[in-house]
Amino acid sequence: ITKDKRNPMAEFANIKKEDCVKKSLPKGAKLNASHTLVLQSVINAIKSHGRSSMHKEVCGVLVGNLCWDKEPFLLIDARIEGKFADHQAGSVTFTSETWDYIHSELSEKYPKKQIVGWYHTHPGFGIFLSNMDFFIHENFFSPRWQPAYVFDPQAETEGFFFWNKDNLSQETVPVILDEPPVNVEAT
Repeated sequence: ITKDKRNPMAEFANIKKEDCVKKSLPKGAKLNASHTLVLQSVINAIKSHGRSSMHKEVCGVLVGNLCWDKEPFLLIDARIEGKFADHQAGSVTFTSETWDYIHSELSEKYPKKQIVGWYHTHPGFGIFLSNMDFFIHENFFSPRWQPAYVFDPQAETEGFFFWNKDNLSQETVPVILDEPPVNVEAT
C-alpha cells in the first residue's frame, strides 16, 4: 500500500461509454486524477455511522454509478450501512447476513444504482489500509475504479484509496456540497 501520486485512475481509460449512465457533471464540479465525486451527504452519513462506534470498526458500501459526460467519472451519491457485520476493535467482517441486507437495501432503495466501493472506520488507528483491508478490497471490490474510504472517528481524519497498479494509494476526491459538512471536534 503506497501513497504514490501517479495517476491511479488510468483504469478509467478502459471504461466504455455504453457501460455508463449519461449524466452531466454537477455544476462547478471538476474531475481530478481520481475521476470520482462524492456527495457531502454521503460523507456526513458515513461519519455519523462511524461516530456511533468509537472503539469498534464499522463498515458499509458506497453506492452510485459510473457516469459519462465527455469522459467517464464515478459519482458516489449514497451508502448502505453494513448491518450485521462482525465488529471488533481492530477489524470488521462483512458477514453473509451483511451482504443479504446490503443487496436487499440496494434493490429496494437504489434500483438504478450499483455498489461502487466500500467504507470502514479505524477508530484511533489512523488512515491506512491494513493487510486484511487490502484482501477485502481485492476480493470483494475488484473493479479497478472502485475506492475504499477510511474514516477515523476519534481523530476525525479520512481518506479514499484507489488502485494504482498493484497497490492502493490515497487520493483526494472532490466533494459536492449538497448539504453542509457536519464535523465535531476530535476527542
